Amino acid sequence: MRTVTVALLSLVALAAFEPSARAASVEPKVQLLVRERPSSSARIVDRVPAGRKLQLLGRTADGLWAHVQAPKKDGWVPSEQLKGNVKARKAQPTGEDEGEEVAEEEVRKPLAKRRNVRPEAWVSSSRYHDGEDNKLTVSATKAELYGRPQATGSVLGILRRGEVVSLVRKSTDKKWCLVDIGGGDVAWLEAKVVKPGAAKGAPTSVAEQEEQQQASDDAPPPPPRGKRAKMVREEVVEEPAPEEQAPPPAKKSKRVAAVEEQPAVEAEEPPPPPPVKKTKKQLAAEARAAAAADKERAREEQARDSARDDEKAPMPQAAAEAEQPKAKKRRGVRVASRGDISGLSSDASVSKRQNNHPSNNYFGIGVRAGVAILDQRFTSNGTGPLSNYEASTDAFGLAVGLGYQRQIGKYFRIGLDGGYAFAGAAGVRYHAADGTDAILAVQTHTLDVGVRAGVHFNVAGGLDLGLRLGGEMQLNLIAASAKVPLPSDRILGMTIGLSIDLPALFYLANRPFGLHAWGGGLLPADRAQTVGLEEGVQSETLGAYFGGGLSYRLFKGLSTDAIYSYGFAATHFVGQARRNLTITSADRGSAQHLITLGLSYNL
Repeated sequence: MRTVTVALLSLVALAAFEPSARAASVEPKVQLLVRERPSSSARIVDRVPAGRKLQLLGRTADGLWAHVQAPKKDGWVPSEQLKGNVKARKAQPTGEDEGEEVAEEEVRKPLAKRRNVRPEAWVSSSRYHDGEDNKLTVSATKAELYGRPQATGSVLGILRRGEVVSLVRKSTDKKWCLVDIGGGDVAWLEAKVVKPGAAKGAPTSVAEQEEQQQASDDAPPPPPRGKRAKMVREEVVEEPAPEEQAPPPAKKSKRVAAVEEQPAVEAEEPPPPPPVKKTKKQLAAEARAAAAADKERAREEQARDSARDDEKAPMPQAAAEAEQPKAKKRRGVRVASRGDISGLSSDASVSKRQNNHPSNNYFGIGVRAGVAILDQRFTSNGTGPLSNYEASTDAFGLAVGLGYQRQIGKYFRIGLDGGYAFAGAAGVRYHAADGTDAILAVQTHTLDVGVRAGVHFNVAGGLDLGLRLGGEMQLNLIAASAKVPLPSDRILGMTIGLSIDLPALFYLANRPFGLHAWGGGLLPADRAQTVGLEEGVQSETLGAYFGGGLSYRLFKGLSTDAIYSYGFAATHFVGQARRNLTITSADRGSAQHLITLGLSYNL
């Protein structure tokens, strides 16, 4: 009889304790970030995909966070993003439980005092920081994500106004921000399209934004609040017991809290092993040990933070690849004027890297000197001295140019430029019929201004094509001589031309080596001559120019340039000439070769 009684009592005890011995399981609705503490700014300890079954260990008093056993480590997730019974019953204390309640309250107290830890010390969805100090909110209507800190880089994606991202670091010039876009990837944003801090009510990371978007449709109603919410108590569950260990006898006075049993979702899945209930002495001892460990960890983190104040944040893999030598091939924005006139090639005027320049406006100046060759030729139907002649001489050449350009978007540029070229310090010798010689000084002055529009392509290290419209004034001066009555002239007309630039065709000693070419025409134009020595009463003038050059970057904005240019103008005269009355039809041409070497600097 006594044996039967003992057996019945054992069955009753097992039946009474079975609901609390079996742990409940829950299922995430969306992909979740498991955090170390019940806070959205706490460190992420694991990631759990949607549909993965997790063991429920407990929940917070307000019911907003659930304590689960993740595959790698236990942590906290939002209750509203879980499927299953995540509610907990509060055990009503009795006279015997009052001591247990005191122990439970002691466990729920903070294990360590709050330290003055920098926000960078806690890491969540960002691979470095996730505090409020490193949050950025998109202020522009649209913000593009780039693979490297320059507007000509590849576009990885687009963010809209109000979206929040985590800052990893800023570029050296503070004009670009490297941000965490989730999934372990980073991208660059222009600093002008974001503002510091997270918008009120906005998700704290890109990953949380995606989670909230996916969970918005099927999110459960909010947990109860007020007095009812205060009755819910967090369950204290420790490590599971071995399978062969029998459950302890049910003692209601020793229970801290019990989680309601969750029905099995899949019949074939075996239930998890029952947890081991610990006494209040064991819980208090573990709480003291955990508090001591937290204090020691806080001291270590504070020491590391103090030593890390002046250190640079570690560079992610994507940013490290962007800093490799191949990333030095960055295309610049060019300002150009007519190379044969102003002395500035497309690269010589301005070659400013976009990520180092404070705005989209660019200025440049260049100076070159070298050798010039001046040619003149005159043919007519007249007779007598100087009715037909040809002259050529070497001279000193000088070219100076200024330029301004503005970048519009990633591919278009517009600008203004102007230049001055001089060729002179030379003379031509004339052999008279009487055997005497006369030396006549010659020189040319050329002034050119224009407007340019261009387009940029990300090929061959950067390809720039430009169309230029402008005006030119050229003075061809010959010293006055009664023995050799030759006229000086002035050419005034409009110019139109094209240019092509390859500013970083290849690199030499990690510095860009560029190639540039241009060409165009002078039309329409007018040639005016010295009064009293005109070679006709009517005339029409046409001309052309072309050239090319090489550039090499020396230091920052300083470059050296080698340029060759050629230009000519031809005029046809009709009517009787004043300096020779036998001439009624004539053709006059002037040409100039200019070979120069010099320096240019961008601002």
